[in-house]
Amino acid sequence: GQYISTLMSIIQKSNNIGGEQQKEAESLPPEHHLPGTNESYDPVMTRILNFFMSIPTNEDLRRFYFWEARKVGDREREIWAKKRRLGRLTKLYQAQWFGELELKTQSVPALSDDGRNWDWVGIFAIIQGHRFVWWRSASDFDDGADPSGQIFFAGHSGLAGLSPLEMREFKRNEIEKVVNIFGRGSGTRGQLKISLLPPDESSKESLETAVLNATMDDKNE
Repeated sequence: GQYISTLMSIIQKSNNIGGEQQKEAESLPPEHHLPGTNESYDPVMTRILNFFMSIPTNEDLRRFYFWEARKVGDREREIWAKKRRLGRLTKLYQAQWFGELELKTQSVPALSDDGRNWDWVGIFAIIQGHRFVWWRSASDFDDGADPSGQIFFAGHSGLAGLSPLEMREFKRNEIEKVVNIFGRGSGTRGQLKISLLPPDESSKESLETAVLNATMDDKNE
C-alpha cells in the first residue's frame, strides 16, 4: 500500500512536470532546441526505475539487521560479564579495590619507540586482604586464569616514592599519576617493587587509599 501510494504520487508529479516541459519545448522556435538532445528521454519512467532501484532487497535488510543484532548481542554480553565480574569481586574475593591499570614492564624488543627499555602494559588488579594481585586483563580474570603476579603487604610494605632515576625517565604527565608499591613477592622473589599508572587522578587516589588501608590494618603482621 505504501509503495503503491508513493509510486502513484511520483507518476502524477512526473506527468505534470513532463506536460509543462513539453508545452514549453513546443512553444520554442526550432533554433532554440539544443543539438544532441535525447528527444526520447522519458522522465516518468526514469523516476519509476529509480524508485524501484532504491527499495532495499531482502539481502540488504538481512545484512543490516545482522550487524545491528550483533552489536546488541555484544553489548548484552559485555553487561552480563561486568555483572558477573562484580559479583565475584565482592562476594568471592571480597576485594577492597579493583580496576584496570598499567604496569611498568621491560620491553621486548629491548627499546620502545621513545628510547626507553620498558613500557606500560595494561593489567587488571585487585586488593584482597593484604595482597595486591594482578592479571593480564579483565578477560583473564573473568575466565579464571592464574594471576600474573602478586605482592603481599607484610612487614615493611606499602607505598613508595619516586626515585631520582624514575623522576628522569617518567614523562611529566606520568609523574603526576604513577603509584609505586612494594612488599613481599610470591615464592622466593623476596622484596618486590612495582610501578603502576592509573588512568586518572581519581583512580590514583582510591588506589593509594586502598593500599594504605591494607598495610595499616591491625591484622597485617
